[in-house]
Amino acid sequence: MHLWRTAIGRLWLKRQTPEPPRSTALVELVNGDLLPATVESMDGGNLTVSVAGSGSMVLPRSSLRSLQLGVRSRKVIYSGPRSLDEWTRSGETDQNWTFVNKGLVANGPARASRKLEIPRQFVFRCDLKWQGNPSLQISFADPLKSRSDPADRYFLQFNAAGMEVKREASTGKRYHTIIPSTRTPEQFASGTVEVEIRVDRDTSRLQLLINGELEGSGIDPAPQAPVAREPAPAG
Repeated sequence: MHLWRTAIGRLWLKRQTPEPPRSTALVELVNGDLLPATVESMDGGNLTVSVAGSGSMVLPRSSLRSLQLGVRSRKVIYSGPRSLDEWTRSGETDQNWTFVNKGLVANGPARASRKLEIPRQFVFRCDLKWQGNPSLQISFADPLKSRSDPADRYFLQFNAAGMEVKREASTGKRYHTIIPSTRTPEQFASGTVEVEIRVDRDTSRLQLLINGELEGSGIDPAPQAPVAREPAPAG
């Protein structure tokens, strides 16, 4: 994981509260949306499922693309931060990082990284809080190479222009937008947002959720997904 922060103001990265138990099925709708759920019943016309936080839902079978049963609970790869010492920080901006209320706080330009062993499918989730005008990137499946050198990785970009999930490629066209969003910092009156990115490198599908709501999904246009095992936020 790699954290970069370049704008004036402050940025918090804070640990999430524990999640409720995971569902045992994964429903894929014809529009590409994925719905973790527990199957209650199914007949010739409808699938009835229970969704955490939403209760029972009846889905017409015509709206389904696939149903995966026997989904196992997700394994938590990393939950934190717990201290600054967990992170490798860039020497010239090291003094801009502090650890406050179980969160990393960047007071000005800052960069930090952490290596994590992640599977082909993974979810990154964090709370972002800022003052001023944030400018940050959160990259995933990142080989942690220099940003000046082209590399295969995904990243979330959030600044005054909005929020988007992008793909950087080591060959061919360097940058591709996978999920665009016009949600700008001033649209979050509290100066906080919960971000979740779901990555499936086997199907090249990514999803962006903002404050628990699906903002968009997209397909990686590159022929092969990034192979690095560590995700990385940057700014």
